[in-house]
Amino acid sequence: DGFIVPLPLSRHFFHLVCGGSLTAAALPPPTATGGMASAYAAVAHKLAAIDAECAAGVFSFAERERRYELEADQEFALARLGMNSPLSLREVLVASGASFVCPLTDVPL
Repeated sequence: DGFIVPLPLSRHFFHLVCGGSLTAAALPPPTATGGMASAYAAVAHKLAAIDAECAAGVFSFAERERRYELEADQEFALARLGMNSPLSLREVLVASGASFVCPLTDVPL
């Protein structure tokens, strides 16, 4: 139709512009530009599953915390990011200087 887009926009962008919604499956793969988001989304999905089991009474809050700690200490860099050295999620976050804070209060999450 002769429509020219000056930027390399994805089909996902157009889907959103047309009123659609997306899931984490639309994020780029871990080895692609922006793939860090999909790697973090995979961890968030695992943590949400842990939360759901805890909320359903499958295990205690203390067990939930233990499982969170195990997730933070699992190898992350090789498995999720395709990096050359093994680092846990905790180590990747420390090395990258990434932190998650409340956008309103700046309180660490």
